[in-house]
Amino acid sequence: MDKNLLNLIIQSNEREIDVLIANRIKTLQQNCTNQFFSYNYDKSKTNSFGSFIVPQNLIQISDYPSWYISFDDQKNIYFQLAKNLKNNSTKNIADFDLICDCVRDTVYSMVGQTNRAENFDRCSKFTFEKDNVCPISNFFGRDISECSERAIIAHNLFKFMGIESYLMEGVLNINNNQQLHNYNIVYNEEKGILFDLACTPYKKNQKGELERNPVIKFLTKKEMIMLKEQRDNIQCCLYFGDKLEPVFFEMPSGKKYKLEYGLCTIVNKQTALSK
Repeated sequence: MDKNLLNLIIQSNEREIDVLIANRIKTLQQNCTNQFFSYNYDKSKTNSFGSFIVPQNLIQISDYPSWYISFDDQKNIYFQLAKNLKNNSTKNIADFDLICDCVRDTVYSMVGQTNRAENFDRCSKFTFEKDNVCPISNFFGRDISECSERAIIAHNLFKFMGIESYLMEGVLNINNNQQLHNYNIVYNEEKGILFDLACTPYKKNQKGELERNPVIKFLTKKEMIMLKEQRDNIQCCLYFGDKLEPVFFEMPSGKKYKLEYGLCTIVNKQTALSK
């Protein structure tokens, strides 16, 4: 995590932040790849992409092989992140917790969190575009996003803040119903964190209000070693099998969930969990 960047954002005015964002993006783009994120449809493996996403990258949608997202209109997203960081910097929370909360708030403010629209509305964003390539900005201000769009934006926000992040795609088992799913794995101070903006429990904030908590779990040392040993490139396939411990939580409705990331066989495709 780049604490100098965090402090600079918090202390800067709007004009200074505008210049800071442009310079930061330029620096990150110098060290990124131009290859697209192509999924390996071997369901026994989980796909991982670790580069900063640039407009030239085409990010393949997990459950629709012929559909892609391009990451355009980047400045808007980072400016919203900077605004959230400044507005929340007085809270008594650790720097990394602050960034996680602001990444969550930025993603949800840009593309929504409940997907209230019919699935056709989301599908049309791809099918009406040339070559089925949909700019991420097509989802701004519309509550029709799913895990793919949210995880893609979160990934670049973490990378922007100097945090090691990986965009993940693989099988997720929710209460014995399996689906393809996008999420993030991020690292901070030798800790690995599974960050999920779709399958998300709730926590109480400082005001006692319920809010989504995307920090699903901290990876064990064994899990971190397993991932590190297999990650041999910016884009690669990892085998989880049953090596990631399951996640358990309960929603405000009282419904209980068991989430298992990286299992092998698609049994029954479901949408992301609801309240």
